Amino acid sequence: MGLTNDELTRRYLSGDTIEDLAADTGMTRAGVQARLRRIGVPPRTQPSKAPHLSKNQIAAALDHSGSISAAAKALGITRSALTAEAQRHGLRSTLKTPADLLDRHREGATQTELASHYGVAVSTVGVWLQALGVTRRRGRRPLDG
Repeated sequence: MGLTNDELTRRYLSGDTIEDLAADTGMTRAGVQARLRRIGVPPRTQPSKAPHLSKNQIAAALDHSGSISAAAKALGITRSALTAEAQRHGLRSTLKTPADLLDRHREGATQTELASHYGVAVSTVGVWLQALGVTRRRGRRPLDG
């Protein structure tokens, strides 16, 4: 009992749940999600972006919470999104974002290559890019495509 790629795509985009698709294809949820990525189906929802939080909202959450993680949870955003927003508003001291970072990134340099070039951790490059508005790509790249 399987579904063709066309049928899987049609049903996914029309709103069928991953659980239903997994049951109908005989695959796991992760398997269905990987197959959808592999065949190039865009996700129904984009990765969460920090809502437009003011500098004061972020500062208050950081002041009232014991950690970045707790502040992020209180604001309903991810830790990395909060870190990026806090840096953007100048609320969190960090290494200065290199002026040529976006140019190097757009030329195809990976986060690992950028981290090596600038002598920082890969996670730091990720936060810099997110603070500059670059949406992070999640998940592994398919081996067959």
